[in-house]
Amino acid sequence: MKLFADCHTHTKYSDGRGTPAENIRAAAGRGLSAVALTDHGPKGIGIGVVGPETFLEIKEEVAGLAPQFPEIKVL
Repeated sequence: MKLFADCHTHTKYSDGRGTPAENIRAAAGRGLSAVALTDHGPKGIGIGVVGPETFLEIKEEVAGLAPQFPEIKVL
């Protein structure tokens, strides 16, 4: 079965390792047509995006990255 999209990835902003750019680049390199960045929200258990300000920073970062990867839809 061919995988067309990865709709559940995490970045360094929660419990992943890569940056948003690294996740997008990896998905594009695998020939995927779409990738979603789905970091955890604040939880009190030590993982997750720290707060709403960080979500806005991530949103701006991803918006700036998407045009650099026209071959893949960034969700």
